[in-house]
Amino acid sequence: MIFILIYAFHINIVVYFKETVKSFVSYYETIYLYMIKIAQRIKELRLEKELTQAELGKQLGLSKKTISHYENGVILPVLETIINMCRIFDVTADYLLCLKDD
Repeated sequence: MIFILIYAFHINIVVYFKETVKSFVSYYETIYLYMIKIAQRIKELRLEKELTQAELGKQLGLSKKTISHYENGVILPVLETIINMCRIFDVTADYLLCLKDD
């Protein structure tokens, strides 16, 4: 009887753990997909303005490497940089952050 209760408890823990891991993975997949979308948007806007990574970096007070990291989805810009990018590209933060497509 005790063995059955322990086994049932174990099964519940395993099921809960599997669901928790799925949720966790799904959450980070979603974040990763948004980072990639934002990275593509930054590159698209930079190219529309005919700027090099170095030129954009200079306008933002950042290195070319940092701009490359943004465009490859390695890191996201901080709020101050997002605001400055919006001014340079003449777009809203919603558009830059892929919250709206127009």
